[in-house]
Amino acid sequence: AQAALTEAAHREPRNPAVVVAQAEAIYARGQITAAHTLLLTALQRTPGSTDLRLALADLAQYAEGRPADARAFLEQALALNPASSPAALALAALDRQAGQLTQAQARLQTAVSFDPANPGLLIALAGLQARHDAAGASARLQEAVRRNPGLGWPLAALAARELATGNVDAAETD
Repeated sequence: AQAALTEAAHREPRNPAVVVAQAEAIYARGQITAAHTLLLTALQRTPGSTDLRLALADLAQYAEGRPADARAFLEQALALNPASSPAALALAALDRQAGQLTQAQARLQTAVSFDPANPGLLIALAGLQARHDAAGASARLQEAVRRNPGLGWPLAALAARELATGNVDAAETD
């Protein structure tokens, strides 16, 4: 696998997907600083890359414990690509952790307007919506199932929601 990654980097050294894969391999070996440096260097060469910003955000949030830096990279990614579902989901999660539920919900609603069938967005939005609108949350989950009939996880999310609210019959028929 390492040989294939090295060959990919040789063939396409500026391809953000290749650089992200390299950084993930470096991080897996416990070399957080080296992974961070690789991503930042690549970002200087490819400043329009949302993928590099998403990878830097993940590294900042989960490996380095720096949510403010993660937020900055995610906001940059979303500014470059307002339709970036991964950036919107990650920012909404940070908003939620910070107690900014209205902002998280608004961010997800905007993301759904760009990608209305994305089950991750619909499920995350339903989770926020459930606090004040249980019926609306269930409807959002039903929409995720309807738009993604071949996927099991939207159905599982809907069933879990219905079971949690005591609606056993709906969970069995949906």
